[in-house]
Amino acid sequence: MRRFVVAGTGRSGTRYIQSVLRKCGLRVSHEQIFCPSGVREWGNRHGESSGLAPPFLKDHYPGILVLHQVRHPLAVIRSMLSRRTSTRAKQYEKQFLVPTGFPDLDFKNDRMRRATLMWLHRNELVDAAKPAMRWRVEELDLPTLRGVLDLIGWDAGDDVLEEALAKTSTSLNRSNRKHPMPEWSDLPADLRARTVNLAREYGYPI
Repeated sequence: MRRFVVAGTGRSGTRYIQSVLRKCGLRVSHEQIFCPSGVREWGNRHGESSGLAPPFLKDHYPGILVLHQVRHPLAVIRSMLSRRTSTRAKQYEKQFLVPTGFPDLDFKNDRMRRATLMWLHRNELVDAAKPAMRWRVEELDLPTLRGVLDLIGWDAGDDVLEEALAKTSTSLNRSNRKHPMPEWSDLPADLRARTVNLAREYGYPI
């Protein structure tokens, strides 16, 4: 069995997949190991599901099984715009996003740019780590989940997997504040093509 991390962006369903995998019998934490301050001890965990892991994967934590869960960029951006920015997210952004070339990013007033950059930056970091598998969270089904568990090296029957998928709510960590779904044209002009191209690469219709 291999120790693993399911990595993605914030608001991409990392808590959802953690719940699914736990129902399959795995000991999986959510954003407890990979933090802006560094990597904590694994303890007895089999794996971690985290939107904070991407900066650590390629150079700082080699050898781990990297799995990549993605969500449609417009849905992620809408979700980010619907929520207040947490202290951990602000710490992540200042430590990892600003040094990549956006020192003047106004986190408070340019929230569309911030959300678009977060989707791009974290997914591109996971891509650089060469994940063993990628899937779209909107299409997580029994064959996909079976493929994930086979890579990890965890044996569970189809009945267990089917129950895990059926009984896990897709509304975990949902905000009551709703922002209108953005259009592609709403994205910052200098980031739009890059976002569209990556979404197309992940198999989303444009």
